[in-house]
Amino acid sequence: MKKLVSMILVIILIASMTAATPTLDATKATTATLTYLTKAIYDDLGNYSEGLIWVKEGDTFQYLNKKGKIVIDLSDKKYIQEDHLYITEVGDFHDGLALISLSSTLSDEVTFDDHDFGYYIDIKGNIVLTAAQINTKLNHNEERITDFYSAFSENVTISDSKPTDGQICVVDKKGNHKWYVGICEGYFWFTEELLCNSYYIDKYGEEKWGYVDHKFKKVIAAQFDQARPFNQGLAPVQVDGKWGFINKSGKVVIKAQFNNFNVKDINYSYVIFNEGVACVQKDGKWGGISKTGKTIISFKYESPFVFVNGYARIKGSDGTYTYIDTKGKTIIKTKYDDSSHFNSNGVAVVGNDGVYKIINTAGKKVSDKTWEFDETGSVAMTPDILLYKIGDKLGIAKIH
Repeated sequence: MKKLVSMILVIILIASMTAATPTLDATKATTATLTYLTKAIYDDLGNYSEGLIWVKEGDTFQYLNKKGKIVIDLSDKKYIQEDHLYITEVGDFHDGLALISLSSTLSDEVTFDDHDFGYYIDIKGNIVLTAAQINTKLNHNEERITDFYSAFSENVTISDSKPTDGQICVVDKKGNHKWYVGICEGYFWFTEELLCNSYYIDKYGEEKWGYVDHKFKKVIAAQFDQARPFNQGLAPVQVDGKWGFINKSGKVVIKAQFNNFNVKDINYSYVIFNEGVACVQKDGKWGGISKTGKTIISFKYESPFVFVNGYARIKGSDGTYTYIDTKGKTIIKTKYDDSSHFNSNGVAVVGNDGVYKIINTAGKKVSDKTWEFDETGSVAMTPDILLYKIGDKLGIAKIH
């Protein structure tokens, strides 16, 4: 598992809302407060997805609703499946299901030995699909899957027979499956009816990436050094160490010129152009481009950013945060060393030295009350939710 602080920072950068939102009215918010949904008792947590968020306390995982109430408790014996197994990782909900991973050890090195690890639960906590369930359906000439690895996307998930190379098993929610033998080495998940995958194109082991449809028919030839999922009709591809973007015909629409790019919801929908802007890195600096490749935000920032409700928060080299709009205009240059996204009501939480307050999009304080945390983080897909840290424990609060 990642360190707690790193987990917060990752969550801040990723999430799953794609719709553009008009810039908030700076005069809209005149009052706001925080309500604690949970105490700071958790060691780790995920993202709110389809109304639920997973939390970890010690070795126990649970799912909470948006009121902070426990709705699924994975400490129940039914979720362990077999003696001497442990739940080591859980996922966010997507397509109505969440992936639960098990291991025979609690260490970071997961072993697969002879067990069928991994299963999916629905939002009511029912176990609806297991690796063992698939393996009992396999014919004698079919490979046995070793585990599930990712969330459902477009009503299917993908597994394989690792360490046997190149064999992919596509599974639907009812457990129906189909093998594609020798089809790929690396893969992500289906978005916009396409899957980016890779395979070795020659005997010297040169690996190239391309795209296939749901029947694994090649749609875009494997010709890229790296490729990532499609979103909003575009996908990032890497050529000679630089990233650019192609359309669904495989045509390059933004030439490969960037060192890196920022992603919302990196484990599922893979949103790069959010609110009309992609955050990309060039010559060591971060800026923003449109879907035509036009530079909208100058390449001058030290850290990546993501737009939420019309604003992005960017940490400067001096450790303080600046808010900009989707045209790159600086809205607020703060003196704060911690800050959240602006929520739909136009308020954000900011703080220095562990003391926090709430401001509106004019940068003005909208509550006389202050709160004390060691660190905070707001989630882009649920900016009304504040993740807060006291000591080495995490909690959840609501901004309203």
